[in-house]
Amino acid sequence: MENLTQEQIRYLENALQQREHVLRRDLQREVELQDDYAQVASEAPDPGDASFADLSIDLGNAAVTRDLTELRAIESVRVRIRNGSYGECIECGYEIPF
Repeated sequence: MENLTQEQIRYLENALQQREHVLRRDLQREVELQDDYAQVASEAPDPGDASFADLSIDLGNAAVTRDLTELRAIESVRVRIRNGSYGECIECGYEIPF
């Protein structure tokens, strides 16, 4: 692994923290929207409205799954920074420059 400078490590950690903040805010918004759509789906007298609400819930679930996956990846990066393996391809071990 390329030895990262303290400045590079701080830059990466700051970028990860900012991205994590955005993802957590997006997750909160998606959960709130799903609650709204679930209420519409259960009350919708029109099959088209119910279908739209169901589709919106499904799309929201996909967005939540995507964001959770990225949050897990962020934590994985933090672990690799701490243990000194950040900058190596996790599949082949080749060095990835900063």
